[in-house]
Amino acid sequence: MKRLRQKGVCDESKCRYPTASKKEEAMDVSSQQPADEAFETAQPYRIWHYEPLNEKRSPAEKDELAKKDADEASKIKDEEGNALNDKLCKAISEGHPVQFGINYYHKAPDHQLKQIETRKGKKWPLVQLTCRHEKPPAKCGKHAALAIVYDEYSVICQTSYGAD
Repeated sequence: MKRLRQKGVCDESKCRYPTASKKEEAMDVSSQQPADEAFETAQPYRIWHYEPLNEKRSPAEKDELAKKDADEASKIKDEEGNALNDKLCKAISEGHPVQFGINYYHKAPDHQLKQIETRKGKKWPLVQLTCRHEKPPAKCGKHAALAIVYDEYSVICQTSYGAD
């Protein structure tokens, strides 16, 4: 969000991103800085305000939570997750864009990671993770998405991964 406020977003024609099927090309593009023209055309399309839906924990709060037993810590995090979900739904219903980041599967078994990379059947495989409340490693991959609509069961997101 900081970058959207500082730099803005340009038209895709100024900074093409390859389709998901062209993995090597996507890696090359994402490791290079866009041309100056992309930055220039992005300037008028900057956001002027953003705010987080959830509060970040202070180091002291993180330490305190780490001292709790796993069941109690999970209960606290579930309550926070429910409160965050309520805020997310409220923001969407009020017409505010909700952009968020997700971590890639970082502890999935190797055969599931291969499926994720190749996207066999063109659908993302479901991966059951028992580590949902664990902090991901520093080198964990991330991806941005935009929450656009919700119902009582799910939130529909727009992402650059394509229709599949």
